[in-house]
Amino acid sequence: MADAVLPALIGALTRQVTFLEVRTPAQRGDYFEAVLSRGDLPTCENVLVASLGQPVKAFGRPATLAPAHQHSVNKLGGVRGNQCLFLKAMDASVVAYALLWPWESDPMRVTIKVGHFTA
Repeated sequence: MADAVLPALIGALTRQVTFLEVRTPAQRGDYFEAVLSRGDLPTCENVLVASLGQPVKAFGRPATLAPAHQHSVNKLGGVRGNQCLFLKAMDASVVAYALLWPWESDPMRVTIKVGHFTA
């Protein structure tokens, strides 16, 4: 199921959001990393909500994750208070994720990472 969801999500993001920098090719299909302007964040969030549902950790809110998910999120670099995390179970063991990380050095930029992990 992740094989269908992630390429569709990545395609929707690349069609609807203007990225300042794309760090991975969208054609890869299983992982996407890019930088967007904070002004494009509402559009990006709408695309993510449509595909993955509401964030499990919104900007400025604490995160409470299942231990298996917390371990996997930690491997991705964790999620801080000023960051946002979306998770969606694709099947019994595969979880799709999207992370939104605002830059501390330039508050007008946000890194997005989309992929999946095995829980």
